[in-house]
Amino acid sequence: MKKLIIYFLLFNMFSLNALASDVQFKLERNLINLMDRTILTLEFIDCQGSAVELPKIEGLDIQYQGQSSETRIINMQRSSKNIHRYIVTPKQTGEFTIGPVSIEFSGTNKIIQTQLKVIEPKNNPETTKLDELIYAKIENNKDNPYVYESFELLLKIYLREGIQTDNKISIIGGLPGKGLDGEIEWEIINQEQQVLDGFIYTVSTLRSTIRTITAGTYTFKPKVQINLIVPRQNRRSFGFNDPFFGDFFGRQEKRSITVKCNELVIPIRQIPSINKPESYTGGIGEFTFSASIKPTRVKAGEPITLKSVIKGIGNLDKITSPVMPTNKFYKLYSPRIIPSADQNTIQFEQVIIPQSTEIQQIPSIEFSYFNIKDNSFNTLTAGPFNIEVSSGEVAHVLNESTIKPSNSILELSRDIVYLKPLPKNWKNPLKLKDLYTIKSIVTIIIPPTIWIILFFYLLKKKTIQSNPIKYKRNKAFQTALSEIKKAQKELDLNNLNAANEILHKAILIYFGLRLKIPSEEISRSAITNAFMEKEKEINKLLNLIEHHRYSPVSSSEQEMQECINLTKTLLQHIERLKR
Repeated sequence: MKKLIIYFLLFNMFSLNALASDVQFKLERNLINLMDRTILTLEFIDCQGSAVELPKIEGLDIQYQGQSSETRIINMQRSSKNIHRYIVTPKQTGEFTIGPVSIEFSGTNKIIQTQLKVIEPKNNPETTKLDELIYAKIENNKDNPYVYESFELLLKIYLREGIQTDNKISIIGGLPGKGLDGEIEWEIINQEQQVLDGFIYTVSTLRSTIRTITAGTYTFKPKVQINLIVPRQNRRSFGFNDPFFGDFFGRQEKRSITVKCNELVIPIRQIPSINKPESYTGGIGEFTFSASIKPTRVKAGEPITLKSVIKGIGNLDKITSPVMPTNKFYKLYSPRIIPSADQNTIQFEQVIIPQSTEIQQIPSIEFSYFNIKDNSFNTLTAGPFNIEVSSGEVAHVLNESTIKPSNSILELSRDIVYLKPLPKNWKNPLKLKDLYTIKSIVTIIIPPTIWIILFFYLLKKKTIQSNPIKYKRNKAFQTALSEIKKAQKELDLNNLNAANEILHKAILIYFGLRLKIPSEEISRSAITNAFMEKEKEINKLLNLIEHHRYSPVSSSEQEMQECINLTKTLLQHIERLKR
């Protein structure tokens, strides 16, 4: 009977405990200031449960801190709690809802949430003290710069002695989003200690070079974020009143804060349009200008290279090439930028091709820029350049030296065939049926094939020895076709310049062998006179290759492919002509 009573009491006790299972979701404090934090607990009462991933809430930082458990027996009633703790750190003021979150426990489901209000501690003396301990200042080195004129921003962050951080500085906003030339990049250029109002501060100086692409007013008020290292044992540390400090074995933790910074307004001026010279190409700063040409003695149709050099401090990357005046006596190609080892120098090259012997001088070239010191336009001049142009019709597409086809004939060594000795005994003498096998057929066919190949090889060798010029003439198209295939491979690899050079070499080789003259003596007139039926197509091809070689504007893959196809087709047609 006593056992039944005990079982009955235990059954009722556990039944009551099961009925009491619940989940609670609560904050230690629902009203805190911006410089404070609170603890959020998820309690599973008389049941088991795991931590949940809380939804991200803008303006709050919620971090899981760990799990603990409690067990109590009061008046023969057993009660247990499985507790999961979270630390809630505000980043801005306002009212926030944490949740809703769906929790499953003891075969049921519960939707839970809680409310938090964060206020600004306007009259909190500890907050005022924090602004004195950590603050930032921004300044610039030019008050009223022009568009595309570079200026520097200096951001200084002051940290009073005793404040510990993780030495990481982040700029999270407060900068113009439009009108700047590129992204703003900061670099730490100095870190030193200064004494201000009797206190020692560590001052970190960050620098950024800024340039705008439009005029207007730009506002800079960077939001500087740093991470403080706060010891949990100390309940009050430079303005922090944290109820969670002093727990978890006295470990340290990071606390992100936004540093107070002043506002910097910079007006940007537009380049004036009054008195702007026609030769102005966008330069702003202070520069020097020089130019030279080479060679100075050429034949009509041969290229001359004009080199312009601009040096100085300013927006070199925005400057375009000085403009050479046009003239009927020479052909002018667009300029191109050439690399320079000096970061304060920009260089341009331009190809000029005299078309007549009447021209004796290349006209002068001007470069204008806006001087930021005297706020005026300056014009610099180089030239004119004296030249001597003699008569000649050497095609400049074909005037560069290339590898000459070798006139020497490679003497081939004589092959020696060694015969194996007759075996003493045939191990497997052939039978009539064996002649129908694949092995037997191959054995029978190979010897005559070798003799045929050897016959044509000796015949070819005799032909070369008797008439090497005629042999080279017959090989002209095959040799050129091999070079054209190499050009196609370079084009497939997107090496357009290499493809064009190989194509140029193919033409030299073909017409050199076809016309039986050295490559360096080949001219446009020599080719067109020899093949007048194809004069129009030849001139078109030579003009295309000339354009690809001397024009600074990069040719497209499609244009280069058309040039390769035209070369192949033209040489095939010329190959059919009897000359």
